[in-house]
Amino acid sequence: MANIPRAREILTEALEYNMDSEVRVRIEQAMQEMYRDFIGRKAPVTSMKMTPYLVRRIKAYAGENPSASYKAIANHFNVNQGRVSEALSGKYDERV
Repeated sequence: MANIPRAREILTEALEYNMDSEVRVRIEQAMQEMYRDFIGRKAPVTSMKMTPYLVRRIKAYAGENPSASYKAIANHFNVNQGRVSEALSGKYDERV
């Protein structure tokens, strides 16, 4: 898996060595390409915040509707499927 911060560290260390100025410029250019441009916007939050009450409701609904898919449960409660999975697996039992 890529590790961009580590690659930047290696290139920064490489800049300490004696090298041709063209090589130095190319390394610096490569380092500049390792940052994302911040666009300045995010999508609005559209799902409900996970609360202890919501977790209990999701678990109860899933128990009453054992054939319901995570997608169906998520749509019912206006949350994403990942939150349903986390709620049913017990992730929120101690956190929320």
